[in-house]
Amino acid sequence: MFQTTFHADENTDPEIALGQLRARCEAAGVAAPAIEMLTAQLSDILTPLVLNGKKLAAQGSQLSVTRDIGDDGHKVKLVFGSGIPKSGWRKFLDRLRGS
Repeated sequence: MFQTTFHADENTDPEIALGQLRARCEAAGVAAPAIEMLTAQLSDILTPLVLNGKKLAAQGSQLSVTRDIGDDGHKVKLVFGSGIPKSGWRKFLDRLRGS
């Protein structure tokens, strides 16, 4: 069973996120058809969220979304937040990761 969680915001590059998902799936030994299904579902959800998140953040609004995607034995949890102030701990982790 493959499970992972993605945290994203309005500054996330969907192509990089999809590449990261693909790499995690391949490292876990997930079959190619399942990888394609998971990346397609993530793309369908994440791309509009990033676009709308940028618009809302520019207006000073906030957006918080959590979605579970997957199929038999494979689960990806997407946690998206836009315009939401980051905690000090999250800022520190983002600096460590270079994001």
